Amino acid sequence: MIMKWDWGNSESTEIYHDTETRKNSITYRTNLARLMEQLINEGKKEKAKKIIDLAMEKMPLEQFGYYTMLEPFAAGYYELGEKERARKILSQLINKYQENLRYYNTLKAGEQNSMYVEIVTDIERYRDLLIVMKERGDKSFYESNKTAFNTYNKMFDRFKRESE
Repeated sequence: MIMKWDWGNSESTEIYHDTETRKNSITYRTNLARLMEQLINEGKKEKAKKIIDLAMEKMPLEQFGYYTMLEPFAAGYYELGEKERARKILSQLINKYQENLRYYNTLKAGEQNSMYVEIVTDIERYRDLLIVMKERGDKSFYESNKTAFNTYNKMFDRFKRESE
């Protein structure tokens, strides 16, 4: 049934995805992630893979944001033995968090302090990506990304976030 939904050109880069459309993606991604997880638990791996592929195709990272909603799909790809596809999602997400942290690093200390919640949230969401790698046994990818994470984290030492 889900495979027959009318997505209304949601994957198009030619249309504007307004705030409400992007917010609505939270519900869709959450439900698709739950379905994917259930299918994996039932051993229906091919169906689970189709759900992840559908979610990634119809609600692309660049158009929809809400990056934390993509972590389950990276984890799902790992569970299905699709390590390179998991790595691709994680790499895209890492780039987004790095981009944000580089911007925050250009701000004066007082401005950074007023954006404490946003900065710490991005640091911790970035860390969550490393945890996905680590918990799914992708130690080499974790190790290759850990140093960069610690470098970005160190930019904001005064916020006292632990290193990886």
